Amino acid sequence: MRRASDGGRCVALVLIAAVWAGGIVLAQDRRRDDYRIGVQVRMVTLDVTVLNEAGQRVDALKADDFRVYDEGVLQELALFQPADLPISLGLVIDTSGSMRERLNLVNEAVLAFLKYSNPENQVFVVDFAHDEAELLLDFTQDRDDVKDAILERMLAGGGTPLWDALYLGLEHIARGKYERKALVVISDGEDKDSQYGFPDVLAKARNSDVQVYFIALQKRRADTLFDLDDVSRDAAGREMSDLADLSGGRLFVPEDLQELDRVTADLATELRHQYRIGFHPTATPAQASLRRLDVKLTQPGSFKIYTRRGYFHPGR
Repeated sequence: MRRASDGGRCVALVLIAAVWAGGIVLAQDRRRDDYRIGVQVRMVTLDVTVLNEAGQRVDALKADDFRVYDEGVLQELALFQPADLPISLGLVIDTSGSMRERLNLVNEAVLAFLKYSNPENQVFVVDFAHDEAELLLDFTQDRDDVKDAILERMLAGGGTPLWDALYLGLEHIARGKYERKALVVISDGEDKDSQYGFPDVLAKARNSDVQVYFIALQKRRADTLFDLDDVSRDAAGREMSDLADLSGGRLFVPEDLQELDRVTADLATELRHQYRIGFHPTATPAQASLRRLDVKLTQPGSFKIYTRRGYFHPGR
């Protein structure tokens, strides 16, 4: 498998939050002695999608509508951006043998995704087939480069090293120039031939500020898009759902391949209608640890909130 080397961690957002266009910096003045010496001070940022009971986006919320809890303790928001911000994005596309007859429709859906995406996005492409994951195209903001890679260089065949492809994507996206980062994975979710396992990918995602979105090409009926038995399909679905939920992404399961264009276009639009919020942690744990996050709304009603479930704190 061809892997990208580990990239640098995201830089401290507190230094640049005040100059982001269209954002509201809610807490600018922080004294150096507010933090313990030796701890890298950074703003914890979250990209948040809010849906109502009907599954429609809720776009008119304000900073006061959000409550963020770090290990159950309410935090003061320091950043709020209801803006269409560019994103560093990885497309991870299954080109294994089972995709041979479906690849054209998948490619068309990816092009629909690009059409509705922010034109300033930078995109790279990973495909996985022939028993290995490959960085097919490095970061680019030229959509024609992405189209050429998808339409001319993708060849279906071989096994399905899904977890290797995801691990490669999580490593490479750390090199992206934008603070917002996401992976969009199109696959049936059943891994074969990977060197890495699902626990490896889950741990990698847990320590990354990357949203992972799955478009799962499978159904829970006899006429499945891919030939998965019930046990394999259920296991694949659980793993995809767990990874998406942990990272703040979502799992989409189209009813059939004809819905792919609509699903990818909706996802591209969703990524342009998220809320970006941030806070400075009030607690400093004695040791490095993963901290649990919860985001709630003060608005009455029933909402579904998608955002990552935690972050890594380096400790004292």
